[in-house]
Amino acid sequence: MWMKNPEVEGQYDRITVPLPMRFALVVSVGLILYVGILPSGTLEFARASIEGLGTFGGGLLGQGP
Repeated sequence: MWMKNPEVEGQYDRITVPLPMRFALVVSVGLILYVGILPSGTLEFARASIEGLGTFGGGLLGQGP
């Protein structure tokens, strides 16, 4: 296999993760859980943000070459 045993016992025990990376991971997991458990707030925000788009582009349909 492509994996190999560690050369020294405990070689990978002390891998440090920077604080910004930890923060980004915690925030992204929190957002994923929020959208997965309570999606209604996000869906309402998306609907409200695209509500006016149809009024501007509706008159341009059918006027092409």
